[in-house]
Amino acid sequence: MFGACGTCQNTTIESWSVWSFNCSTSLTHYSVYPFNIPNGTAIPHWAYLDVVANDMFNAAAAQRDGDSPESTSTQVQPTTSIISSTSSVSASLTSSTIGATT
Repeated sequence: MFGACGTCQNTTIESWSVWSFNCSTSLTHYSVYPFNIPNGTAIPHWAYLDVVANDMFNAAAAQRDGDSPESTSTQVQPTTSIISSTSSVSASLTSSTIGATT
């Protein structure tokens, strides 16, 4: 994502190996976002493109991938249940069967 920002602003961007040098391997994830995406947030598909192969963000590949679907919230929205304690009479119970004897 920072490589994309830098590219659009015509600034020098660091290679992936320099950018990730002090990151532990347990915190470095390639082509995946390992956490829940917050509600109202969308991550562009190109953000998952490989930065390791060329050791750099590839703006041309991101542009080609630009119209792919975004990733959005992975959180389940809470639902509210309403419990009713009313009773009803079966529709099959009619006046002709009330009081009938066999």
